[in-house]
Amino acid sequence: MKIVFYIIDYDYQDLILTINILSRIYKTLELIGFSSNKKHLGNVLAKNFNKNVFIPEYRLSKINFDYLVLIGTDYDYVQILNRLNILNIKEEKIVANKIIYIPNFTFEKYNLLRSSKPTIFPSNCFGGLISKTLNIQFYTPFINLFLNFKDFIKFLKKPYIINDDLVFVKEEYNSITKKYYPVCKIDDVEFYFNHYENFEIAKEKFYERRKRINKNNIIAISYTDSLDDLLLFDSLNYEKKICFTSFQSDIPSAYYIPVKDKRPFLNYVNDFGQGLFFCYDYWDMILYNKKTAL
Repeated sequence: MKIVFYIIDYDYQDLILTINILSRIYKTLELIGFSSNKKHLGNVLAKNFNKNVFIPEYRLSKINFDYLVLIGTDYDYVQILNRLNILNIKEEKIVANKIIYIPNFTFEKYNLLRSSKPTIFPSNCFGGLISKTLNIQFYTPFINLFLNFKDFIKFLKKPYIINDDLVFVKEEYNSITKKYYPVCKIDDVEFYFNHYENFEIAKEKFYERRKRINKNNIIAISYTDSLDDLLLFDSLNYEKKICFTSFQSDIPSAYYIPVKDKRPFLNYVNDFGQGLFFCYDYWDMILYNKKTAL
């Protein structure tokens, strides 16, 4: 396995941790060198690693490697991706180091997940959160919005309405952001676009993203404190379905997340989606609808 590290924010400890993780996964790991969008890092890397292993960006397309691993925390992934694409480096070869930190990571699993183009139908922001955590495109229009549980179930029973017109209903006030946001309808299902300033932007993004829906890989995801809601969700005819619960259950779609303080259960669900903690194997969950506790 031949690796080039692309340094965006230089943190020696972060770099060493990534190398160590990959070395445990791949016994034949071969470090080809380092590159960066910041030229001054060449001398820094050469000094720390006692040899001149810096590869200028313009030479990357001429180097034989399997993966380009991004090292950094504060950067725009899409911007870096576009920059590297100009250098003829394909996305399937680019992996951020934060992905490598996810338990049970392998490059093979990650590429399989990316190529599977999962369409997540969530009842809240979870789909957007986990997509950002995994650096994958939004293959769903359910981004930065939520539905109440009753309407979510109605939608899942007739998902074909997703291509119908989105109709403005009213505005509601968000006491956290102190802004109004649009509430819309498709058929008799209400969508709360709580992260959008107006109907026009919400509609534009919704229509744009619904074109990417992958009907061959739909995952329905919700959360609940109620056994009755869980039973109703589990009865739906979806091959892949996940319902995060605050209580333990043997029901197939139930994914129990322990609550350790007085925060709302939704906070725990969103934290899991952001990769702030891991109680289940992401790869098994998204790829195979398999519940593998960690």
